[in-house]
Amino acid sequence: MTKRKRYPEEFKREAVRLLEERGDRPVRKVAEALGVSESQLYEWKKTYGEFVEGRLNHAGETAEQEVARLRRENNLLRKERDLLKKTFAYFVKEGS
Repeated sequence: MTKRKRYPEEFKREAVRLLEERGDRPVRKVAEALGVSESQLYEWKKTYGEFVEGRLNHAGETAEQEVARLRRENNLLRKERDLLKKTFAYFVKEGS
């Protein structure tokens, strides 16, 4: 009996990324390059693939929800950065 080879999650995600960005390369070539079967790649794609409309990501949110969350986070980070700039300018001014 042969043992099934186990691949780390990072390898699977990278394999799916290569599969999705393959351009004109056939799936067979990607599978051969990685040393896995085509069917295995397709299984990994179901699990780790890009967002399909309405499909949830690993954090349990749809693509639209993730975009909204990232925009809010980006806004907050910009505000924090601007506050740090102002604070730094204030202390530089006082030190002069």
